[in-house]
Amino acid sequence: MADLTTQYMGIDLDNPIIVGSSGLTGSVDGVKRCADAGAGAVVLKSMFEELIISRSEDLEHEMIQSEHPEAYDYIRAELGMRVGPRPYLKYIEDVKKSVDIPVIASVNCISSRWWVPYAENIEAAGADGLELNISHFPEADETSEVIEQRYADIVREVADHVSLPVAVKLGPYFTSLRRFLGTIAGSGAKALVMFNRLYSVDVNLKKQEIVPSMKMSSPQEMLVPLRWIGIMSGEISCDIAASTGIHDSESIVKMLMVGANAVQVCSVLYRKGPEHLTELRNGLGQWLDDNGVASVDDLRGAALKHTEEESILFKRLQYVKALEEAAEYKY
Repeated sequence: MADLTTQYMGIDLDNPIIVGSSGLTGSVDGVKRCADAGAGAVVLKSMFEELIISRSEDLEHEMIQSEHPEAYDYIRAELGMRVGPRPYLKYIEDVKKSVDIPVIASVNCISSRWWVPYAENIEAAGADGLELNISHFPEADETSEVIEQRYADIVREVADHVSLPVAVKLGPYFTSLRRFLGTIAGSGAKALVMFNRLYSVDVNLKKQEIVPSMKMSSPQEMLVPLRWIGIMSGEISCDIAASTGIHDSESIVKMLMVGANAVQVCSVLYRKGPEHLTELRNGLGQWLDDNGVASVDDLRGAALKHTEEESILFKRLQYVKALEEAAEYKY
C-alpha cells in the first residue's frame, strides 16, 4: 500500500488529513473519535480573544468597585490568564494524554495583545503547533496597508516568542492576495491554511432581525483554495494546508496535486461523523495504489507543470473559458 506519511510545518503525520478547528475538536472524547478514525492531526477548537477581553473588562470593573483597591494591580497581572487560557491549557494537557497524534492549538485573534504570553503557555502545555486564526473587521478609515501590516505584526510577534511551529489561517478577501500571502509567509509562519471560511449573517423574515448564518461548506467551495494553492505553492517557502469544501478523497488528491502539504476537513465530518475519516484515508490510499503513486510526497505538486500556459490558466484563462461556456449554455 502507498505511504501516506508526510510532514506539515515540520510535524510528522501518519497521513495528511487534519481535522479543522471546530466543535468536533472541542472535547477530549471528540478528539479521541477523530484519532481512532484515522486523523493525521487535529486542530483544537479555538480560544477567542473577544471572550477573554469581555470577561477581563467585567472582572476589572468589579475589582475597581471593590473595597480592596490595593489588590487591583496584583490581581490584574494574572487576570487575563485566569479567565482565559488556563482551562484551555488544561484541555491541551488532557488531549495530549489521550491521543498519540499531533495536537495543534488554535487561537482566534484580532490583535497581538494577548497572544504572545498565551502562545508561550500553549507551548508549555505540550501543543505540537499553534494555528492563528486572525480575523479583523476593518474600520472605515483603515487602508489595506494598515490592515495587512497588523496581520503581519501579529504573526511575527507570536512566531518570535515561541519555538513551536505557527500556522496562519486566513480568508481570501484581501486587495492583493498573492502579495499578502507572501508577506505572511515571510513573517515567521511555518504554514498557511487556505482558506478560512468566514461565516456571515442572514435575515429572519418572521422576526425581522439579523441572525447568524451557519451553513456548512459545499464541495464546490474547494475550487477557490485549489486555485490559490496552485498559484502560491511554488512562490512561498512555508507549507500549505487546504481548507474549505473538502468532502471526499478525490478532493484530497486534487489539493495535494496542486501543492498542498495537508488538508483540513470539517463540514463533511459534521454531516457523516468523525468515523468518515477512515473512508477518506482509505480512499486516498486506494487512489494512490490504483494510479501507481508510491507516496503522498510523490503526489504533491504532480499536476503543476510550471509552464506559461499553466500560469495563464491559473490567473486568467479559466475566466475567459467560463464565459465562453456560459455563452454556449442552452436554456
